[in-house]
Amino acid sequence: MRKSRANKPLPTIPSSTYVNFSQLLREQLLTDPCRKASYLSEVFESKLIDGGASASPDVRRDRAIDKWLGRELVNRATNCRIMLADEEDFLFIDSRGFPVSARDVIDWCRHQITCLLGEEIPWERLKGLFSGGASTSVKRGVGTVPRKYQDGTNITSSAVMAYMTIASQADSLPHDLEVVEGNVMFTVPKTAEIDRVACKEPEINMYCQRAVGEYLRSVLKKKGVDLDDQKVNQELARIGSIDGALATIDLSSASDSVTTQLVTELFPFEWTTLLMDLRSPYTHVRGAWHRNEMIASMGNGFTFELESFIFWILVRACSYFTRVQGRINVYGDDIICPVGLRDSVEATLEFFGFSVNSEKSFWDGTFRESCGKHWDSGVEITPFYIKETPKTIPDWNHILNSLRKWSALGGVCDPTYYDLWSLFSELIPISLHGSSDLERKDALVRPYMRNVAVVRPLVKVDDKLKAKYQVGAYAQWLDATERRSPQVDILPATEQFAFESGLVVRRVGRRIETWTRDVPIFPQECGDN
Repeated sequence: MRKSRANKPLPTIPSSTYVNFSQLLREQLLTDPCRKASYLSEVFESKLIDGGASASPDVRRDRAIDKWLGRELVNRATNCRIMLADEEDFLFIDSRGFPVSARDVIDWCRHQITCLLGEEIPWERLKGLFSGGASTSVKRGVGTVPRKYQDGTNITSSAVMAYMTIASQADSLPHDLEVVEGNVMFTVPKTAEIDRVACKEPEINMYCQRAVGEYLRSVLKKKGVDLDDQKVNQELARIGSIDGALATIDLSSASDSVTTQLVTELFPFEWTTLLMDLRSPYTHVRGAWHRNEMIASMGNGFTFELESFIFWILVRACSYFTRVQGRINVYGDDIICPVGLRDSVEATLEFFGFSVNSEKSFWDGTFRESCGKHWDSGVEITPFYIKETPKTIPDWNHILNSLRKWSALGGVCDPTYYDLWSLFSELIPISLHGSSDLERKDALVRPYMRNVAVVRPLVKVDDKLKAKYQVGAYAQWLDATERRSPQVDILPATEQFAFESGLVVRRVGRRIETWTRDVPIFPQECGDN
């Protein structure tokens, strides 16, 4: 049996290496006349959180929390406005020239949602599950899901009854519960100027929230809105950049703007009750408990599906009253709709408390962007972003794979960027060359590798998981098996490397074929074959 080499430290790459890369890349982009290159030069460091022009971590965090609290003041006003909405709250003109009120939109949407969901909760179809995100008592990391199954006990008092019903269908869940007030705020890097706010939910609430989220996802899928596939929005954005008939809309702080009163007005009574019971009524922020005006923040297990559902139904209401025809699709707050709906959609979203991001919404011209894909007259110009100065081999894998992907068109990479890619690929050990997946950080994409037998990608694994959380891992496996999902956190190891953070990086036994011919190739690489 081969003896593992544990705790062999991975080399750290000096930050000066990235300075050189950035300078060389920018010089190359400035000599490239195409729109794609000029666009990348404008934005590739716009999210760099540790660059010379970026704000300090404390400043970014304070700005994010202040923005979140400011949004809650807006939400309070929105709740009052929706509660008092009547026929006098004019929004837009319908196809006959008559005014459409907020109450008209609410009534139409409520009828449609009731037809889709029904008046009663289909409890037998609500299957709970845990996600890999952090919760109030379980930190995010490898093995998070088994640890939640085994150790997770936090729940809000309002969620107990719903949990007992949903958990009665589960194979193995905690029986001891600890009641908490709500969720806990934290921030993560977003841009060089501001962080992004999210909240750690009580894990048992999250288990039930995911059950509701998955059900809403299934209902939308039956109506042609597939939240498992971003490619639909991406393709519609491409089409819109060509014919100009479809707009792409992005909202600011969308998930933090779905208010409790909006949900109360739009959803049947039992569904509203369930959503309100499973949410966190309070958020712990800056040492105090804040009473939430929003229904849920990022981190809640049904936030994404609920906001998608609401945006889809509101835009459809605008189409119904104006009789403007065309494709409507949503993916979270990424909205696709006919450009003819501009006035009605903007007015409706504004009344119900949402802010259209004018810088990232495109109604005219030849540029469209949705779900991470950027198009100009049908040509993809999607950039890549450097969010933090790369210091490790996985960081550089990601940058070099991103450069290859960006420079590709029709399976062939722009040869002018090969020298740059080749120079910095020497940072990566040869044993990690040869992957075919451009999204990977654990191996470098490079075709036609003759001299390397296999690639063993790097994967973060917590050794303690194997022994301590076997019960939790088994419970996760039972749920995953029931959903026909292959995702289980236990991985076999042959070689291990340690990061300074204390996490372990393993080379797992899974092999990657190295004769990869289905990846974008630089013309200069043809000689390697």
